[in-house]
Amino acid sequence: MTPTDTFTLISAYNNDLSWIDAYFSNYIIYNQGGPIAHKCVVKRPHLGADLLDKFSWIVENYDHLPDVVMFIKGNLFKFISEPEFQAVYQSKTFTPLLTQHHPAKMPMCYYENGMYYELNALWYETLSPKKFFKTYNEFAIKMGLPHPRYIPFAPGSNYIVPKENLLKRSRDFYRQLMTYINYTTYSFEAHMCERVLYSMWL
Repeated sequence: MTPTDTFTLISAYNNDLSWIDAYFSNYIIYNQGGPIAHKCVVKRPHLGADLLDKFSWIVENYDHLPDVVMFIKGNLFKFISEPEFQAVYQSKTFTPLLTQHHPAKMPMCYYENGMYYELNALWYETLSPKKFFKTYNEFAIKMGLPHPRYIPFAPGSNYIVPKENLLKRSRDFYRQLMTYINYTTYSFEAHMCERVLYSMWL
């Protein structure tokens, strides 16, 4: 196996990262958990789940982004099997990293052309605190994003994203997203940000 040279941002929280050097030669770890024995580690506050890591990195590097970025969590293989990841990790095009075996049953969710679609039904509304928005549609309209009946996204928010896709949104756009999720570890708004990544980067 040849490690990819794609720059990779790994958002970690007390994860086993012993596997990452087999896949990545150019990476940084944003660590929200306890000490880890790895190179290229940046300590981060345990806020905003992995989404705040992604958006803050984009804001900080907006003027000198690499040609392609991979955004993943330290527990990546919870969201995509290792064989599925091995088939796509060298991609240089926009690639959602998701398993094709997530439980899917209408009317709640389904797969189409390899993408996962979930009913815009706010099933996660009671799981986390909310501060800025009451509905996904309110959030999407505020950010100028689609709000379809079924939302396409990669559960876990793991993606390979070319620079031109990241630049579809302004630095201020990412800053605005940060203000909605930096008040607690995993908010209602973070759930919504997870669900807009595909649409805002496609």
